[in-house]
Amino acid sequence: MNFQDIYFELPSAGFLVLVILVFFWLANRLYQYRKSTLTHFGHPEIVSSLLMPRSKFFYLLKFCYLSLAWVFASIAFMQPLGYGSYAAASKIEKGKIQTNKMLVKHRIKAQEVIFFLDSSASMTVEDTNSHFTRFEKGKEIVENIVSRLTGESVSLYSFTSEVMQIAPKTVDYLFVRLTSNDIHINEGGVPGTDFSTLLKFIKDKYLIGKSDWKKSVIILSDGEDTRIETLKGSERQKAIDELLLHLDESKNYGMRIFTIGIGSKEGKAVPNMVFEGKPVYSKLDEDLLKKISQKGNGKYYPSNNLSTLELSTQIVKEITAQGHELEDIRKVNLRDDDLIKTHYFQIPLGLAILFLILSIAMPETRFKYASKN
Repeated sequence: MNFQDIYFELPSAGFLVLVILVFFWLANRLYQYRKSTLTHFGHPEIVSSLLMPRSKFFYLLKFCYLSLAWVFASIAFMQPLGYGSYAAASKIEKGKIQTNKMLVKHRIKAQEVIFFLDSSASMTVEDTNSHFTRFEKGKEIVENIVSRLTGESVSLYSFTSEVMQIAPKTVDYLFVRLTSNDIHINEGGVPGTDFSTLLKFIKDKYLIGKSDWKKSVIILSDGEDTRIETLKGSERQKAIDELLLHLDESKNYGMRIFTIGIGSKEGKAVPNMVFEGKPVYSKLDEDLLKKISQKGNGKYYPSNNLSTLELSTQIVKEITAQGHELEDIRKVNLRDDDLIKTHYFQIPLGLAILFLILSIAMPETRFKYASKN
């Protein structure tokens, strides 16, 4: 460590050292107060024969230790840093770093993982391989994927005919996992499922402006769309093509869309739902989910064909592979945030704690043995 290369990020905190003058004044006042108090008990020689006198040397040493603790704590508050050095994810050959701070290096792009969980009434059907409802299965998958992420930002939404934000962009994975458990069927009080509204939301929210972030969108649903279900043949295909138009720019924005089909192809009756006196049946619609993932440069996963662990592992592997694609940046001006800086506040802070412990442990008096007459 070269002390000449150290600078302070918060030099104004150095004024805290001046508080030591207050310590001097208080220490002197305390010493004078004790001295004047003892005089009320009689002659000093009589007092010293009755009481074990305080050691002036220990008192001064105790004060010095306390002062040094404050000085070093003030230095720690000033946040000493090393000037640092520029680094790259790949090996930098000799001569690459120029005097104008230009180099050829690789940078790992930041990434956001965005979950959209279907919370429509059809998700209450219990036809998953784990014997959970589709909705419970979806929550389980979200939790498993989030628990395996390694630094990516996460957002969580619920959707029916509208999209509701559950957890904003965060790296607090525990918060996301807890909030996922608070999602309810027909979240927001809006029934039905509208993929056109969902994909338009993704377009308006994430496919605008300029961003260096890569995005992995994960849609968990049984694939049933309230409007498209009523259409047949060419009308159905036309409706699907129209909603897929919202994803035309996904590749240009570094977005991949993964769809997870939850439920069985055979389907079951939706609990507590009847139409014209007959139960309403719901089954997994893989066609729409596959087309969304294909348009979004991602993959489709049928949840009933994989365990939650296998499914989560495969998706996280895809996400990690996307996030760690190295982007070649040539002749880039290095900025201050490209520096790797060394923090040294631990050293003065450790010394401050040491001297504080010494001041507390220092005895107030000398040990004195009474002489025998």
